[in-house]
Amino acid sequence: LHVETPEGAPVDDAVIAVSGGMPEHNHGMPTEPQVTEALGNGDYRVEGMQFQMGGWWTITFVIDAAGQQDSVTFNLKL
Repeated sequence: LHVETPEGAPVDDAVIAVSGGMPEHNHGMPTEPQVTEALGNGDYRVEGMQFQMGGWWTITFVIDAAGQQDSVTFNLKL
């Protein structure tokens, strides 16, 4: 995952929560994905994502950094 400010500056030292699920099936992921490493330059390693079936998934990242919080949700079709 890459995190940057609206101006394009990389965000380091963020605390990031990861969640996901299948809205059409009303269930979450079979695992608990998490950020396992800050790689520097705004990059973070996310591990533990497992998709047990094809279909529409949403993945949400809640990012806390520099006293502010933001989130982003990705829609995936697998």
